[in-house]
Amino acid sequence: MSTKSIDFSILLAYGRVKNKFTERCSGFCQELGLGTLQAGIVRRIGELGKASLADLARLMGVDPAAIGRANDTLMKKGWVLRVDHPTDRRRWQVSLSPKGLKLLKDVEARYADMAEFFTAPLNAADKKTLLKLLQKLESGLDLEAPKRK
Repeated sequence: MSTKSIDFSILLAYGRVKNKFTERCSGFCQELGLGTLQAGIVRRIGELGKASLADLARLMGVDPAAIGRANDTLMKKGWVLRVDHPTDRRRWQVSLSPKGLKLLKDVEARYADMAEFFTAPLNAADKKTLLKLLQKLESGLDLEAPKRK
């Protein structure tokens, strides 16, 4: 098998794994009354404490309009609060409400369950190897992509 063929096979396998994992995550998110993007937003705000929608969009690699729509739903359900920006009165940020903090615990528990499910076929050594390889791929994506000739 040629290197290009192997590279392409890796990309296809990654896509299949990602799609299956997203499908599974969608199911557990629905049980909590969330979409997968909304669950991701709750987790990110939980990590950051407060964030602007622009920051969430950039950090999550998602279209800002999609973040805005998902956030509107989270706010309507009382999980997310709009707060003033500490240094710029023209801007605002979002944070988790007390109800949102409880939801975060449920989301984190489900993510832990999904992580265990996802890695169940791997032994400890495989998990360490996979983590190292994924980190290596991630750092490679920080480089500028080559231009097509």
